Amino acid sequence: MKKRIIVSILAISLLMMMFTAMPVFARMNSKWIPVVINRTGLTAVTGNHWFTEGDTYHLIDTPTGFTSYSITGTGISYVGSSSGTQVVANINLKTEQGKATTLSTIILPGGTFEGVIHTQGYMRIYLDAPPVPVPYRGYTVLWDGTFEGQWTGTGEYEGQKLVLEYTVVNGVVPSPLNGYLFIP
Repeated sequence: MKKRIIVSILAISLLMMMFTAMPVFARMNSKWIPVVINRTGLTAVTGNHWFTEGDTYHLIDTPTGFTSYSITGTGISYVGSSSGTQVVANINLKTEQGKATTLSTIILPGGTFEGVIHTQGYMRIYLDAPPVPVPYRGYTVLWDGTFEGQWTGTGEYEGQKLVLEYTVVNGVVPSPLNGYLFIP
């Protein structure tokens, strides 16, 4: 009888340890995957923009996006498009230093990645005259600085996170872009 009680206690203890350790094993299988991101077909329609005293340029409510947006890495291939709203952009015209924050959505079959993009550094304004196409006139562009974006998955991508950071030099965006995708 004593042996049965000890074996039962040991068996219950072993089961409890296994159930307690399950989340640890699940976390051990979670991983950050290096991904390559390609974007083409920029779309933008300049929203409200104005100048204030002190030579500051302001831009708000600018719908932006890419008609083609792909995320590829080991074992994954997501293809869709993206859209965003430029919430705030401010540029000091004397120093050309600026910051912009964009709410961004990457639209894929089965769900989205929703997040925020922060850009800062030397920024330029597309001229309000030809040959710049009318929708882009007044739009801000990062010339020398940093781009940092973080998105969280929804739908089929629930729990996934995408991180993209890069540096722009002389108006040239690295191609392709390298980021990381967290898959739980």
